[in-house]
Amino acid sequence: NPSPAALERKLAMQKHPYYRWMETQLDAIWTDPICGNGVCEPPFEFPAFATLGCQVDCGAELDTREVIVLIQADFSKVPAELMAFP
Repeated sequence: NPSPAALERKLAMQKHPYYRWMETQLDAIWTDPICGNGVCEPPFEFPAFATLGCQVDCGAELDTREVIVLIQADFSKVPAELMAFP
């Protein structure tokens, strides 16, 4: 159970015009965009590539380039206790 002081603070916040206004803004600002509503909403929606993006609203990404990423690792200097598997 909240303390009486916590309840009092909560009630004060509900009555203050700033906090009432802020509550209305939070829902408007932090909402997830809906893919398929006819509006491309960057930066959360973007042209589709593979399985990412929202093709319905933003179309397909046309400016793509093929790249090759080569990753090398040298595990010869890793301490043995870090290489142990359970």
